[in-house]
Amino acid sequence: MGDERTTDEAIGTLRGYAFISEQDQPGLFDMHRLVRLATQAWIAREGKGKEYATSVMQRLAKVFPFPNHENRDV
Repeated sequence: MGDERTTDEAIGTLRGYAFISEQDQPGLFDMHRLVRLATQAWIAREGKGKEYATSVMQRLAKVFPFPNHENRDV
């Protein structure tokens, strides 16, 4: 419950400062381009590009199934 509340508060703060905006589909957000640019600069400065890229690819592999005909809706 605490994690959900913390997440809701964080999303509320980000929306309040217009750093993110919610799309038509609930739970999906667009990030302001300056926030994206600042995040990319921070990742580069910290030297964590490969680490984060690997993490993202692993997450995508878990979320999206292999592209078989049966999985086309996903």
